[in-house]
Amino acid sequence: MTRRALSSVTPFGFSPTFEPQTAGPVTLETGELSAMLAEARAQGAADALQGAEDAAALAAARERLSETLADLSALARHLSAEASTTEIASDVRRLTERALKQLEDGQRDLFSGD
Repeated sequence: MTRRALSSVTPFGFSPTFEPQTAGPVTLETGELSAMLAEARAQGAADALQGAEDAAALAAARERLSETLADLSALARHLSAEASTTEIASDVRRLTERALKQLEDGQRDLFSGD
């Protein structure tokens, strides 16, 4: 990549006709440019901090989801081992298996990053 000094900035006015606007060059004082740079750095730092906080919250959610999934898996195994022919046990088993499937699908989505 070639670097060159920027001598001037020409504004482009966005209009419905997409015709170039005739305007003079944009001039910035050193203080204005410095303030813009400081603002960009501060915003970048705030975005990075927010990203770190979001990542920590996501990690905690993943951990809770994994624990819940493990608990439901254990419950489903116990229900399968102790399954009786009663309708109540069948309903509990069906509901547990449905919840387990929903959690598995949610965890897959969570880990895929989509």
